[in-house]
Amino acid sequence: MENEKLLVQELEHIDELWDQSDRKEQHDVLIARAKAICPFWLPPSERQGFDLASLFKQVKGGVHTMEVITIKGVPVIDIYESFEGSYWFITEKCFKQDSVIGGKVYKNDQILFGYARLSACPQFAEFGYISQAELERLSPRVWKVPKKNWSVCPEVKVQYLDPDAKDKKGGEKSSPLSFYSHV
Repeated sequence: MENEKLLVQELEHIDELWDQSDRKEQHDVLIARAKAICPFWLPPSERQGFDLASLFKQVKGGVHTMEVITIKGVPVIDIYESFEGSYWFITEKCFKQDSVIGGKVYKNDQILFGYARLSACPQFAEFGYISQAELERLSPRVWKVPKKNWSVCPEVKVQYLDPDAKDKKGGEKSSPLSFYSHV
């Protein structure tokens, strides 16, 4: 438990340094430092209220692991759901643009990337770009799923990763999600 607190404190310190700097070179150093502690760290502006402490969970035997919700092996940062049973699993914030939806202009619309599973044709679910303005425009028929409920959404997997794990030969164990990076 004490180790977890120290890791979270270090990540909070990195967040403070991030907010104080606007230089790309310093951000690159901070990203490397944070990802050495937690491979799924995101800059504060991309986290949408994501609690750093929630990355670390205590499991059997006092081993500290990281809990990661994935869709098709890719970590999820947000989930939207509809009354009809459609789901949008957000995996990245990509860029902002002005979007025209239904004849109305949405300035600085956040374009997201993720996995869309529409209730009318779930067999054709696929990864692609998603407009946040369009999802929000569909409210109250579409809403964000609270993080505590992500694990019961269809097709997601919960993975617990031990950041201190060693392979059988004593070397660093690679994470099953190490291929994926938000940065």
